[in-house]
Amino acid sequence: AEHAADVVGKSRVVLAPIRFGAGAKGKLVEAMQCGTPSITTTVGAESMQGNLPWNGIIADNPEEIAKAAIEIYNNKTLWQQAQQ
Repeated sequence: AEHAADVVGKSRVVLAPIRFGAGAKGKLVEAMQCGTPSITTTVGAESMQGNLPWNGIIADNPEEIAKAAIEIYNNKTLWQQAQQ
């Protein structure tokens, strides 16, 4: 794709199982800008949401991340809440 935002904007969910890092995480910010829900870890969401709910699901181990991805992908109501 010429622009990553084009792909993210057409995606149903962004998976970002971040294990370490600091500051703003570019792909998570891009997902928010595009209105695409995301699945990330506590580290991924760190300092990104303030007092607001996460625009997706926060999970910290591979099984939880996989279950979260399936849940948000298949649950229209949950997806719409995260998307908004």
